[in-house]
Amino acid sequence: MGHERIGYLPKSKNGGDIVDEVANFTANGDTIAQIANQTTKNVMERYNNIEADNGVLAAFKFLILLSPIGTT
Repeated sequence: MGHERIGYLPKSKNGGDIVDEVANFTANGDTIAQIANQTTKNVMERYNNIEADNGVLAAFKFLILLSPIGTT
């Protein structure tokens, strides 16, 4: 029996920075604030560019095709 990793790690530099900070975590208030600030910044950047995300567009197309409006 071994360790099984489920999911994936972020490939972006920002995501990698967060993974590094979490891996090196200590119970330091400054470190916690830095991780929270970087995470918030990354989410805001993704949200600001959501209209260009192919996954989001595909999900909306799928939902529209399944809706009664999309079949008429």
